[in-house]
Amino acid sequence: MIALIGSNSFKPNTNKPLNCGFLGSSSLLKNRGLKIMESNNQEFEYMMLGRLIQDVNYFCGAGNGHIKHLWAGNASEQITEIFKIYNSLNTKPKWLTFRKLKKHCKRLAMYKPR
Repeated sequence: MIALIGSNSFKPNTNKPLNCGFLGSSSLLKNRGLKIMESNNQEFEYMMLGRLIQDVNYFCGAGNGHIKHLWAGNASEQITEIFKIYNSLNTKPKWLTFRKLKKHCKRLAMYKPR
């Protein structure tokens, strides 16, 4: 649960589990001391993986290589997070084979702005 404090700021209520679907990786939030609502299905991981791949596509395309378009803040951490999530999935997504995943990550790692 997130409590609204004023008009623009949010303060997490750390006494209750937090559904962090829009905030980012659950491991990142756990490292910050927030309690995360655990789920048996991996819906969040699938959505996050899709988000990370879309960031790569935008970064290498219309984003013109601006680092602000990567969720992780830099290419190496983005690639690490993509592989971490992909490897954690019990059932791999049909839309993203391991070969395609490596292609996206290689494209990101080797990107040179025009």
